[in-house]
Amino acid sequence: MTTNKEIAEIRAEEIRLAEKYFQGKCCCCTRTISKTKRKKIVKSFVGFQYHHLEYRTGEPRRKNYPKGATGTWKYKKDVLPFVEKYHKEFILVDTPHHHIIEKLYRIYKHHPDWLDLIIIAVKQTKT
Repeated sequence: MTTNKEIAEIRAEEIRLAEKYFQGKCCCCTRTISKTKRKKIVKSFVGFQYHHLEYRTGEPRRKNYPKGATGTWKYKKDVLPFVEKYHKEFILVDTPHHHIIEKLYRIYKHHPDWLDLIIIAVKQTKT
């Protein structure tokens, strides 16, 4: 079981790495980890994820951890050293963009030719 202190340390490390390597900003939009709250700048990693561009041998994968919070915090703790060491193999994205990237990748993996058709359809959509 992960304690509140350990969770706070993991979140602090996520924020430190996001600011050091990714300017604390989603690679797809202008959303940042810093927010102004009651005239104070508050930093929160909630709603952001590191997305692997490539997996290395021996690198932790989320699917190998238990579902739920138990596995999430253990995975985050294990993957953060890889983010620091190989930061060029990761991107920082907010949750909505991460879902889109994952869905597009699944389509691309099975039907690479469909992506061009999807882009054309999106550009031609006027609704």
